[in-house]
Amino acid sequence: MKTPTRLQATLDLVITSDPDLVHEVESTAPLESSDHNKISWKCHVEFRHKPTKQTRLNYKKANMGAINAELQHTGYRSFKVIENGAVR
Repeated sequence: MKTPTRLQATLDLVITSDPDLVHEVESTAPLESSDHNKISWKCHVEFRHKPTKQTRLNYKKANMGAINAELQHTGYRSFKVIENGAVR
């Protein structure tokens, strides 16, 4: 701050590791009954969104007959056969 924030003293600070990020720092009238001035500033921030491509499987399009046939040939007895959403 380059202007007083409490009466004639500068007691309130805006601290940053990169001064180029903070701009338009202002000290204005105090809020309510405070003896400290209100401080406001704008902060320049850039955000770049990188869209990610994610594969999602649509299980409704699965060939359940082929899956069940393959499971029956594996020799595992713990697999259940699914027909029309029901396990048998």
